[in-house]
Amino acid sequence: MLTALLDFLFPPRCPGCREYTEHLGDWCPTCEGEYHTPRLFIEDDSDIEAVFCLAPYDGAVRELLHRLKFRRDEGALPYLHRLIEKGWPIEGEHSATDSPKRFRAYIGERPLFVPVALHPTREKERGFNQAVLLWRDFLTARDYEWQDVLERTRETRPQYSLSRKEREENVQGAFGLRSGYAARLKSRTVVLVDDIYTSGSTMKACAQVLKKAGTERILALALATGREA
Repeated sequence: MLTALLDFLFPPRCPGCREYTEHLGDWCPTCEGEYHTPRLFIEDDSDIEAVFCLAPYDGAVRELLHRLKFRRDEGALPYLHRLIEKGWPIEGEHSATDSPKRFRAYIGERPLFVPVALHPTREKERGFNQAVLLWRDFLTARDYEWQDVLERTRETRPQYSLSRKEREENVQGAFGLRSGYAARLKSRTVVLVDDIYTSGSTMKACAQVLKKAGTERILALALATGREA
Protein backbone atom coordinates (compact mmCIF):
# COMPACT_ATOMS: atom_id res chain seq x y z
CA MET A 1 0.00 0.00 0.00
CA LEU A 2 2.73 2.48 0.99
CA THR A 3 4.81 1.65 -2.11
CA ALA A 4 1.78 2.18 -4.36
CA LEU A 5 1.05 5.52 -2.70
CA LEU A 6 4.64 6.71 -3.06
CA ASP A 7 4.68 5.62 -6.72
CA PHE A 8 1.51 7.65 -7.27
CA LEU A 9 2.88 10.76 -5.53
CA PHE A 10 6.43 10.39 -6.87
CA PRO A 11 6.30 8.30 -10.05
CA PRO A 12 9.53 6.37 -10.65
CA ARG A 13 11.75 7.47 -13.53
CA CYS A 14 14.48 5.84 -15.56
CA PRO A 15 17.85 6.93 -14.11
CA GLY A 16 19.28 7.31 -17.61
CA CYS A 17 16.80 9.56 -19.42
CA ARG A 18 14.30 10.45 -16.65
CA GLU A 19 11.39 8.90 -18.57
CA TYR A 20 8.56 7.69 -16.34
CA THR A 21 8.62 3.95 -15.59
CA GLU A 22 6.13 1.54 -14.08
CA HIS A 23 8.10 0.41 -11.03
CA LEU A 24 10.91 1.68 -8.84
CA GLY A 25 14.15 0.21 -10.17
CA ASP A 26 12.97 0.00 -13.78
CA TRP A 27 15.02 1.42 -16.64
CA CYS A 28 13.41 2.39 -19.92
CA PRO A 29 14.08 -0.18 -22.68
CA THR A 30 16.54 2.12 -24.47
CA CYS A 31 18.68 2.88 -21.43
CA GLU A 32 18.52 -0.68 -20.16
CA GLY A 33 19.85 -1.83 -23.51
CA GLU A 34 22.62 0.77 -23.38
CA TYR A 35 23.82 -0.20 -19.90
CA HIS A 36 23.13 -3.93 -20.00
CA THR A 37 26.44 -4.95 -21.56
CA PRO A 38 27.92 -7.97 -19.71
CA ARG A 39 31.59 -8.56 -20.48
CA LEU A 40 34.08 -11.23 -19.55
CA PHE A 41 37.77 -10.31 -19.39
CA ILE A 42 40.30 -13.14 -19.46
CA GLU A 43 43.37 -12.29 -17.39
CA ASP A 44 46.84 -13.64 -18.09
CA ASP A 45 49.07 -11.60 -15.80
CA SER A 46 47.64 -12.13 -12.31
CA ASP A 47 46.21 -14.70 -9.91
CA ILE A 48 42.73 -13.85 -11.25
CA GLU A 49 41.68 -15.99 -14.21
CA ALA A 50 38.72 -13.94 -15.45
CA VAL A 51 36.59 -10.93 -14.54
CA PHE A 52 32.85 -10.66 -15.24
CA CYS A 53 31.34 -7.15 -15.35
CA LEU A 54 27.73 -6.24 -16.08
CA ALA A 55 27.71 -2.58 -17.12
CA PRO A 56 29.96 0.29 -18.21
CA TYR A 57 31.19 2.60 -15.48
CA ASP A 58 29.75 5.63 -17.20
CA GLY A 59 26.74 7.93 -17.32
CA ALA A 60 23.80 6.83 -15.19
CA VAL A 61 25.62 3.83 -13.70
CA ARG A 62 28.48 6.03 -12.53
CA GLU A 63 26.01 8.52 -11.05
CA LEU A 64 24.09 5.79 -9.22
CA LEU A 65 27.24 4.31 -7.72
CA HIS A 66 28.40 7.76 -6.61
CA ARG A 67 25.03 8.36 -4.98
CA LEU A 68 25.36 5.09 -3.11
CA LYS A 69 29.01 5.36 -2.05
CA PHE A 70 29.53 9.05 -1.44
CA ARG A 71 26.05 10.31 -0.54
CA ARG A 72 24.89 7.13 1.21
CA ASP A 73 21.77 7.19 -0.96
CA GLU A 74 20.38 3.66 -0.88
CA GLY A 75 17.62 4.82 -3.25
CA ALA A 76 20.13 4.03 -6.01
CA LEU A 77 20.13 0.32 -5.14
CA PRO A 78 16.93 -0.81 -6.93
CA TYR A 79 18.31 0.44 -10.26
CA LEU A 80 21.68 -1.22 -9.71
CA HIS A 81 20.03 -4.44 -8.60
CA ARG A 82 17.98 -4.40 -11.79
CA LEU A 83 21.19 -4.41 -13.85
CA ILE A 84 22.51 -7.32 -11.80
CA GLU A 85 19.31 -9.32 -12.29
CA LYS A 86 19.27 -8.54 -16.00
CA GLY A 87 22.91 -9.46 -16.57
CA TRP A 88 23.20 -12.55 -14.37
CA PRO A 89 23.55 -15.83 -16.33
CA ILE A 90 20.36 -17.87 -16.16
CA GLU A 91 20.79 -21.49 -17.10
CA GLY A 92 18.96 -22.48 -20.26
CA GLU A 93 18.16 -18.95 -21.44
CA HIS A 94 19.56 -17.40 -24.58
CA SER A 95 21.70 -14.31 -24.10
CA ALA A 96 22.66 -11.66 -26.62
CA THR A 97 26.24 -12.23 -25.51
CA ASP A 98 27.92 -15.43 -24.43
CA SER A 99 29.80 -13.69 -21.61
CA PRO A 100 27.27 -14.62 -18.88
CA LYS A 101 27.24 -18.29 -19.93
CA ARG A 102 31.02 -18.37 -20.10
CA PHE A 103 31.21 -16.91 -16.61
CA ARG A 104 28.79 -19.53 -15.29
CA ALA A 105 31.04 -22.20 -16.78
CA TYR A 106 34.10 -20.63 -15.12
CA ILE A 107 32.64 -20.51 -11.61
CA GLY A 108 31.45 -24.12 -11.67
CA GLU A 109 29.14 -25.67 -9.08
CA ARG A 110 30.61 -24.70 -5.68
CA PRO A 111 32.08 -21.21 -5.87
CA LEU A 112 32.67 -19.16 -2.74
CA PHE A 113 31.84 -15.46 -3.17
CA VAL A 114 34.04 -13.08 -1.17
CA PRO A 115 33.57 -9.28 -1.00
CA VAL A 116 36.52 -6.92 -1.26
CA ALA A 117 36.93 -5.58 2.27
CA LEU A 118 36.78 -1.96 3.37
CA HIS A 119 38.94 -0.66 6.18
CA PRO A 120 36.86 -0.54 9.41
CA THR A 121 37.27 3.24 9.61
CA ARG A 122 36.00 3.73 6.05
CA GLU A 123 33.13 1.30 6.55
CA LYS A 124 32.10 3.06 9.76
CA GLU A 125 32.12 6.44 8.00
CA ARG A 126 30.11 5.14 5.04
CA GLY A 127 27.82 2.92 7.10
CA PHE A 128 28.17 -0.09 4.79
CA ASN A 129 30.37 -1.95 2.35
CA GLN A 130 28.88 -1.25 -1.09
CA ALA A 131 30.00 -4.64 -2.43
CA VAL A 132 27.92 -6.32 0.28
CA LEU A 133 24.85 -4.16 -0.38
CA LEU A 134 25.01 -4.81 -4.11
CA TRP A 135 25.68 -8.52 -4.15
CA ARG A 136 25.17 -10.49 -0.93
CA ASP A 137 21.38 -10.87 -0.85
CA PHE A 138 21.22 -11.48 -4.59
CA LEU A 139 23.79 -14.29 -4.47
CA THR A 140 22.67 -15.98 -1.25
CA ALA A 141 19.08 -16.01 -2.54
CA ARG A 142 20.43 -18.18 -5.36
CA ASP A 143 22.08 -20.54 -2.87
CA TYR A 144 25.63 -19.36 -3.49
CA GLU A 145 28.01 -19.40 -0.53
CA TRP A 146 29.12 -15.98 0.75
CA GLN A 147 31.84 -15.35 3.33
CA ASP A 148 33.58 -12.17 4.56
CA VAL A 149 36.97 -13.83 4.34
CA LEU A 150 39.15 -10.76 3.82
CA GLU A 151 40.04 -7.78 5.98
CA ARG A 152 41.75 -4.55 5.06
CA THR A 153 44.70 -4.21 7.38
CA ARG A 154 45.55 -0.58 6.67
CA GLU A 155 43.80 2.47 5.28
CA THR A 156 44.52 3.37 1.66
CA ARG A 157 43.99 6.43 -0.49
CA PRO A 158 40.96 6.52 -2.84
CA GLN A 159 41.94 4.70 -6.02
CA TYR A 160 40.08 6.96 -8.47
CA SER A 161 42.58 9.80 -8.09
CA LEU A 162 45.68 7.67 -8.74
CA SER A 163 47.63 6.47 -11.75
CA ARG A 164 47.81 2.74 -12.52
CA LYS A 165 51.22 2.38 -10.85
CA GLU A 166 50.09 4.41 -7.83
CA ARG A 167 47.00 2.21 -7.50
CA GLU A 168 49.13 -0.93 -7.35
CA GLU A 169 51.43 0.60 -4.72
CA ASN A 170 48.47 1.96 -2.75
CA VAL A 171 46.86 -1.45 -2.13
CA GLN A 172 49.98 -3.63 -1.99
CA GLY A 173 49.90 -5.50 1.31
CA ALA A 174 46.68 -3.76 2.37
CA PHE A 175 44.65 -6.97 2.77
CA GLY A 176 44.80 -9.99 5.02
CA LEU A 177 42.82 -13.10 5.85
CA ARG A 178 40.41 -13.11 8.76
CA SER A 179 41.27 -15.56 11.51
CA GLY A 180 39.81 -19.02 11.11
CA TYR A 181 39.00 -18.84 7.39
CA ALA A 182 42.08 -20.43 5.82
CA ALA A 183 40.66 -23.97 5.91
CA ARG A 184 37.56 -22.88 3.96
CA LEU A 185 39.69 -21.70 1.04
CA LYS A 186 41.70 -24.85 0.38
CA SER A 187 41.16 -26.13 -3.17
CA ARG A 188 38.13 -23.85 -3.67
CA THR A 189 37.05 -21.60 -6.52
CA VAL A 190 36.68 -18.11 -5.06
CA VAL A 191 34.91 -15.21 -6.76
CA LEU A 192 36.02 -11.78 -5.53
CA VAL A 193 33.12 -9.31 -5.55
CA ASP A 194 33.19 -5.50 -5.80
CA ASP A 195 31.26 -2.60 -7.28
CA ILE A 196 33.78 -1.34 -9.87
CA TYR A 197 36.63 -2.90 -11.83
CA THR A 198 39.13 -0.65 -13.61
CA SER A 199 42.84 -1.38 -13.35
CA GLY A 200 42.16 -4.43 -11.18
CA SER A 201 44.79 -3.43 -8.63
CA THR A 202 42.52 -3.88 -5.62
CA MET A 203 41.23 -7.28 -6.65
CA LYS A 204 44.73 -8.47 -7.57
CA ALA A 205 45.97 -7.50 -4.11
CA CYS A 206 43.12 -9.50 -2.61
CA ALA A 207 43.87 -12.44 -4.91
CA GLN A 208 47.45 -12.62 -3.66
CA VAL A 209 46.15 -13.19 -0.13
CA LEU A 210 43.71 -15.87 -1.27
CA LYS A 211 46.34 -17.66 -3.33
CA LYS A 212 48.72 -17.84 -0.38
CA ALA A 213 45.90 -19.40 1.64
CA GLY A 214 45.57 -22.26 -0.83
CA THR A 215 42.69 -21.14 -3.05
CA GLU A 216 42.71 -23.19 -6.24
CA ARG A 217 41.08 -20.74 -8.67
CA ILE A 218 40.22 -17.05 -8.35
CA LEU A 219 37.70 -15.14 -10.46
CA ALA A 220 36.28 -11.66 -10.07
CA LEU A 221 32.83 -10.09 -10.35
CA ALA A 222 31.95 -6.39 -10.54
CA LEU A 223 28.83 -4.45 -11.37
CA ALA A 224 30.60 -1.88 -13.54
CA THR A 225 33.86 -1.48 -15.39
CA GLY A 226 35.75 1.39 -16.95
CA ARG A 227 37.91 -1.06 -18.86
CA GLU A 228 37.56 -1.39 -22.63
CA ALA A 229 39.58 -4.54 -23.32
